[in-house]
This record gives sequence, structure tokens and C-alpha cells, in this order.
Amino acid sequence: MLKLVKDFHEYQFVYYWIDSHAVRVSPNLPTPQFAEEWVIHHYFSEYNGKERRRTIFDRRYGGSKVKLEGTQIFFSKRKPSVKGRRSTDLPIAIDLDLSVEKLNKLRSG
Repeated sequence: MLKLVKDFHEYQFVYYWIDSHAVRVSPNLPTPQFAEEWVIHHYFSEYNGKERRRTIFDRRYGGSKVKLEGTQIFFSKRKPSVKGRRSTDLPIAIDLDLSVEKLNKLRSG
């Protein structure tokens, strides 16, 4: 599973993904939203099986990312799950924040 890192580089915040061996697997990304889209595309590009879904985004997430025209979706009366079934349906969170130490160094120095 990849981990999201927040860093401070050249006077701006950057985000990037690392693997379990702490090797960077993504370029510097300017916002968490770009980081989320990058990791979704990354996971889908690595999947070798047949993809049955029409969209790579979770329709329950905001509803503004994907609009299926002409399709009615009926939901059961059960309370919807906050988390999706795919790992890409989960909201991203910063796993490692390197920016705090760098900002403190910059302030003190």
C-alpha cells in the first residue's frame, strides 16, 4: 500500500507517494487533490483483471466527479457504507508530514 507524504520543497508544499520501502513512486504533486487523482490512476493502471465498472471514481463521493446520464441508480434502504469496496474509494490522508520539521528549521534559521 502506498503512503502519502507532505513535504516542503523550494518554498512550497508538495505531496508525493512512497511505497513500503520508502521509495518515491510519484512526481511532486501540488495539492492533495492531485495526489488523490494520481494514486487512483496508478492503481487502475496496475490492475490486470477485467474492470467491470464504468468509472474509476466512486459515485458516492461528492457526486460531482461523475455523472452517468440516462442511468437511474436505485439504492437499497440500508444505510450506505462510508467506505467503498475498493482501496481507491477510501479518502486519502497524509501518512508522513516532513514539512513541519523543515518549516521549523526555516523559522529558526
